[in-house]
Amino acid sequence: MPAEGYLGSGESSMDELESPEKVGVLHIHSTYSSDGTLSLAECQQVFRNRGYDFMAVTEHGQDFDAEKMKRFVEDCLSLSNQAFCVVPGLELEFYRDTKKTHILAIGITDFVADASPEGALDRVHDQGGVAILAHPRIDLHQEILQRLADRLDGIEVWNTKYNGHFAIPHNNLTLLAHLREAHPQLQGFAGIDFHWQSQYKDLYVALRAAGFHQQAIVSALRSGDFRIRKKQAVIDPGGQVLSMPTAADRLLGALQSPLRRSFQRARGISKWLGLPVPTALKRGVRRIIF
Repeated sequence: MPAEGYLGSGESSMDELESPEKVGVLHIHSTYSSDGTLSLAECQQVFRNRGYDFMAVTEHGQDFDAEKMKRFVEDCLSLSNQAFCVVPGLELEFYRDTKKTHILAIGITDFVADASPEGALDRVHDQGGVAILAHPRIDLHQEILQRLADRLDGIEVWNTKYNGHFAIPHNNLTLLAHLREAHPQLQGFAGIDFHWQSQYKDLYVALRAAGFHQQAIVSALRSGDFRIRKKQAVIDPGGQVLSMPTAADRLLGALQSPLRRSFQRARGISKWLGLPVPTALKRGVRRIIF
């Protein structure tokens, strides 16, 4: 629950931010995406019950057209109220030389159909949205980062589906620090890449907004009025670690990467042999490493 890590945290609290703060999760997928498993209303219920104030939903853009985008935005608005805000957005996908790039477009209300990432980023900003490179990998995204760094608002420095949820992914913080030398506008964001109920849900952002509505939340993200939080761990938008995870989480984080690699190898072998992985086993592994 965010309230436990957020309240009464002493020196690791967000002293720079004035009350009241709002806490929410980024990078959420519902059944509006082809690989989502919970409806938008079910996602709202899950995160509202967990104590959050908002969620930023970034559905897969390849599953959308203009008409579906209109329905999605209307649903986000209908599920927003004085207690909870649903911020619409898309996860845009681009290919270059077989390399795949995903960009989170948070806070947009019109479908973006540009074939090039440069054009898409311009359309996102025309709508007042925030553009974030999702789950970056320097070995895959070095060239695209050089091309797009001046158009991006930031990179996803912590994605629990890709990086695990125990240890801070310091390689992504190092990447952000390097990029900020030439592009100081870039900020670090965190998302849970939510697709199924059993995924980890307690990596979040705490922000100060000039109001409680979609535009105010997006504005706070854009201007850097937030902190990334996960239990005792706190990271500012510039990528500075203000408070470290617990010793237990750091130890589990060291074990998580080899566990993930072993699971992925085993899954690859099972596919090659044509043997499906039992659903109960997949769910159990997901609870531990995703």
